[in-house]
Amino acid sequence: MQDMLLPLPPTRAAKMVAHGFAVVSDATQKDGASLHGARITFPGQTDDMALATLLRGAIQAGVLSSDLKAPPDPDTAYTDAVRAVEAGETAAAGMLFLALAVSGHNVGGALHGLASALCKAGRHDDALRLSLALGEAGFTDPRALILAGFAAQKTGDKALARRCLARAARMARGQPDYVEDLHFAQRLLLMQQLGD
Repeated sequence: MQDMLLPLPPTRAAKMVAHGFAVVSDATQKDGASLHGARITFPGQTDDMALATLLRGAIQAGVLSSDLKAPPDPDTAYTDAVRAVEAGETAAAGMLFLALAVSGHNVGGALHGLASALCKAGRHDDALRLSLALGEAGFTDPRALILAGFAAQKTGDKALARRCLARAARMARGQPDYVEDLHFAQRLLLMQQLGD
């Protein structure tokens, strides 16, 4: 059941795109982009979201650093980051996902992976903010909203959790590739109702 909260597999991450969505960094360096100046831009948002602001709690807690190194092989780095989350090495995974997002590789999947790593590290507030940003950006993969719903439940916002999970279930309904996501969202909703 917890597999639905893990980062997306590489093939599914590559499909996680939204029109007009990007991570842009003002300060690109030789060895990679800095988190300072990196911002998320997406349609419907008049102001860009600063990644450092979005992830402030995780940065202050030392889970994430602003010093990023561009991965030499992005595909291998993504796979390594997924394995690191599965092994509980959330700080290492988070840094890899963040570096991938800022370098522009599978940005949606990398940011979802970062939110997943933050959630696994117990940084539910940061995971919630990031996964909500992905949902607002128009990503069609329901796992961003499932993760938002799970994180919202952990932060005590049951109403937001219900809205996110119900929306994820609607997105997944009738799509064979998302049957497991539909069932997971429905189980979380049922568990929430039984707990109320």
